Amino acid sequence: MAEGEGSAKRAFVWIASGLAVAGIAAMVWMWRGGGVQLGPSAEARAPIEECNATVSGSTAMTPKLAPEVAAAFLAKNGYTVERSTTEDGAQRIVGTRGALLCTISVRVTSSTQGLRDLADRTTLIALSQRPINQRDAAFLQTANAGDFIADRALAEHVVGFDAYAVTVHADNPVRALSTDQIRDIVTGVKTNWSEVGGADLPFTLYTGRDGVMTEDYPNDLVPHPSPLWDQVRRRSRLFATEAEAAAAIAQDPSAFGSISSAFVVGAPGVRALEVSTGGAPGAGPSAENVRGERYAVVRRLFVYVRPADMRESTFVQNFVRFFGSRDAFDVIDRAGFVALRPESRMSRAAPQLGGCRYGTAEYAALISATQGASRLPVALRFEGNSLRLNAEASDFVRESAADLRRQVSGGASIILIGHGDNSGAVADNRGVALRRALAVRAAFERQGLLGLEVESAGEQCPSGDNDTPEGREQNRRVEVWIKPNDAPS
Repeated sequence: MAEGEGSAKRAFVWIASGLAVAGIAAMVWMWRGGGVQLGPSAEARAPIEECNATVSGSTAMTPKLAPEVAAAFLAKNGYTVERSTTEDGAQRIVGTRGALLCTISVRVTSSTQGLRDLADRTTLIALSQRPINQRDAAFLQTANAGDFIADRALAEHVVGFDAYAVTVHADNPVRALSTDQIRDIVTGVKTNWSEVGGADLPFTLYTGRDGVMTEDYPNDLVPHPSPLWDQVRRRSRLFATEAEAAAAIAQDPSAFGSISSAFVVGAPGVRALEVSTGGAPGAGPSAENVRGERYAVVRRLFVYVRPADMRESTFVQNFVRFFGSRDAFDVIDRAGFVALRPESRMSRAAPQLGGCRYGTAEYAALISATQGASRLPVALRFEGNSLRLNAEASDFVRESAADLRRQVSGGASIILIGHGDNSGAVADNRGVALRRALAVRAAFERQGLLGLEVESAGEQCPSGDNDTPEGREQNRRVEVWIKPNDAPS
């Protein structure tokens, strides 16, 4: 064979081999990307399961919201979505993209059970209608699921708000209640609808099981284990889901319910009351009233994941971040909740005022006062039944006045926020808390520190259990907030 012919043949072999490799690489690329139509023989092969995730938890979030978010998440990522229900009642959201498969199973349990599922790794995403507590964190850490306190920024994600609706039978003539009246009803001080303008019928309390059981403390509405909430639980008819509670309320003219407003809108036979607080006008639990900070009983909604998964799992990272997208905001709003839209004042205030009751006059004032400010790790307290600062508070005022005076000279603002317990009417507690803040300001002025701002949180931001003397004493306090001169106003 001539040398030229040998060279030509060797070149042909190299070219053919290169084309074959390139062809295989292209096929693999199209297979992974879903960009090729499969023939009959390929269609018969089992698809590649790219992700297989379980979401469990909250009886408010999981039935309506989680399936819609899962479907929207898959559609946004190019999947064709199908839905089905398993024998145990879980919803399966299945996305297909070419030869790829992604299955998200949604299981309704409870906020607490969702966190337990994270611990034993039977779920990847836990939904909760209350923040995690120390007992949850200890359980998760013992199960080697991670440190949910130290790594809270990775583990905990606030994704929206839920108006807690005071729900009654559609024929009930009562249209509005104050928070003081609601407190009297759930504690048994008032026992009959006629005491608040209704028919001569005893109150029958209804609520969903999630959020009122002993293990569900603390939550946004009752921040500590409380005999009051225990009493509500014992006196109420409890239901596994909010939808079941709404259906039962529709059958009982004496019903007084407390459930997610997402399950009241459009439900036959039930109606949500307007709620007023501290003399402010009443407002219903609509999304507009929640966003406008007019509705007084609102809780945050949470997504929890294991910290390691948030660090290492692309699926977890993308799924959690999807909750913060415009696409998810629309889904959350359509499901009857209120999205955590970054432009809203409520959303901006959620991290630092999460323990306060949303929708009150106090909350609206605190949003404005604390925007861009940070709270000092101190609570100034008083001698019993007086506006005289106790020894520790007096020492703090004396020792910190010079440093705070330097900060004010540099353009910073100091805000003193007074707090109280709930032993009186809402309006009275607001006034007492303001007088506490004024007493602290007077003490600073005696040290030469002038120009401090004051606000009252009233009873709306408890830090202790109002049903014990120790807890009420803990709630009677003044906080010190500092806003630098370059903070937004």
